[in-house]
Amino acid sequence: MNPTAVYRKTTQGNTELKERAGKLERKFRSLLILMDGVRPVSKVLELTAAMNFTAADIEKLEQQHYIEPAAAAPEEAPAAGSAATTAAAAGDADELTIRSRRSSYDRYAEGQAYLNEIAKETLGLRALFFVLKVEKCSNADDVIALLDDFEQAVTKSRGGDYARTARATAEAILQE
Repeated sequence: MNPTAVYRKTTQGNTELKERAGKLERKFRSLLILMDGVRPVSKVLELTAAMNFTAADIEKLEQQHYIEPAAAAPEEAPAAGSAATTAAAAGDADELTIRSRRSSYDRYAEGQAYLNEIAKETLGLRALFFVLKVEKCSNADDVIALLDDFEQAVTKSRGGDYARTARATAEAILQE
């Protein structure tokens, strides 16, 4: 798998996250959340290192039609005459950068979903109370404020390495 490849959720992937149709194994929900059409495979695997995800897991999501390739990888040159080359030729490189960023709401929603998934996966009954705290948040900054509590709770359940990686992933989702 190309480490610079970028994937996004398909309609089926978004439906699975929203409705929990039950076809996707729980452990893959965290990985699916990170498939945002912006991060390359290498970054996703770096963020999920402690969770032991591999390129094969990403391929599995693609084979099951939860994700699909997004635009060209960042290192690849856009095709001549494309909107990207036209904007760059017009000196509008900032527009390209802005288009590749996620909105504040996207960061908030994906961060909230990620914390909820990790909490449900690792905290057992304590997850209910943490999920309620997360659901009360109204923006990414509110969710960021919960990360200390999140890390402490996950450390008790899964250990410090896992908790630090989960926190780093949450921070990356919320701050990009």
